[in-house]
Amino acid sequence: MGLLLSKYVDNEATPDERRRVEEHLKGCGTCRETLSIFLRNESMVTNAVAKDEFREKMIDRVMEEIEGPTEAEPAEATRWERVAGFLRERPWLQIAAALVIVAGIAAALSASAASRIRALREEVAALKQSVHGHEAAVADSAASAQRHNDAVAARMREMHQDLMRERLKNAHDIPGNSSAAAFMYDAIVVRARFAGREHYVSYSVLRSDDDGKNYRELKSGLLDSEYEDSSVEPGKVYWYRFVAIKANSEKAESVPVRLQAPLRGGLDPEKCLRIRCVEIGPNHNIATFAVTRLVNRVPVTYTFTVLLGQTLGRTEHTPHGAVDFSTGLELDSVEQGDETMKVTFAWPKFDPETKEPIYDRAGQQAYELQDKILSIRPNKRAVLRPAGTPSGRGTLKIWRDGEALVPVERK
Repeated sequence: MGLLLSKYVDNEATPDERRRVEEHLKGCGTCRETLSIFLRNESMVTNAVAKDEFREKMIDRVMEEIEGPTEAEPAEATRWERVAGFLRERPWLQIAAALVIVAGIAAALSASAASRIRALREEVAALKQSVHGHEAAVADSAASAQRHNDAVAARMREMHQDLMRERLKNAHDIPGNSSAAAFMYDAIVVRARFAGREHYVSYSVLRSDDDGKNYRELKSGLLDSEYEDSSVEPGKVYWYRFVAIKANSEKAESVPVRLQAPLRGGLDPEKCLRIRCVEIGPNHNIATFAVTRLVNRVPVTYTFTVLLGQTLGRTEHTPHGAVDFSTGLELDSVEQGDETMKVTFAWPKFDPETKEPIYDRAGQQAYELQDKILSIRPNKRAVLRPAGTPSGRGTLKIWRDGEALVPVERK
């Protein structure tokens, strides 16, 4: 079955083999868990080339973060020799989480992404063979499975956050001394662009909770004009502005920007499950989800792979005891579409005839707020329906890499 799973992920299985795999997956939790690992690793490689490019040096930084403190590498050692050495020294569960992040970022960061992808495919193939020999260990070790689920969920979140920040950072149409803000997961990311930024040595970010009237400092001594505010409350409106400081203490202020944190339907996280769509299979009939539930205020995550028509979530044994991850939802269908990132910009006002700046009664530069589509990327989303309802009645739609809160009854 291991070879068939590999062919299934690579979309090389015959129709008869696909039917055999899908029938087997309905009753085999171990193979569903193994398939979810394959899907995550394969997707990171095959889809990375479509993502926005990051800087080359991030590859080394990611490897250093994963490896931790080590002895100095020989000068002639290549980056991929370092990866190979790293893989030889780690157990397979750590390799899976590490290869996911390295494969996804490395393919997106380099101008020679195509050749990197070919090399990484070989690494993924080797990983698959390693996983085949450890399927039983995954099934028998709830603690190891939990650590693996947590690591993958954390890496997916970090990668998506880095991607969103880079898109915001590279938005070339942000006016000088202006600001832009976007909501990302449970935080607001705000960024300012200053003309002549090479002359500034530090930045401070300020926030107003009362319609831009009174600002308080959130953070000073920033080396870049970007800040992630994780203290926001759902449904509340916030105003942000930056202060840029030169070496001689001269200051410049950015135009404020306003953004409302999504209400999320007024749902209480203590009474909800958080569902993240981790991956969608190549045949659009299977999807992997990370389901998180708070247990004594501690988030516990478990990964489930389900076929069309199957129910998402069940009670699982974790290091925190038996946890009910039942969502009451079934996988109804998979859709393809364009996922957009909408950002709120503060635009300075200019006279359309004279092109001169427009000032308000206080003598300050006037501005207007606009919502703009910053980026569009082709993506897939899973459609979920209440368990027991007819097919085609799905109402909850979650983008791959996206998430949703679902209320549940406490048991």
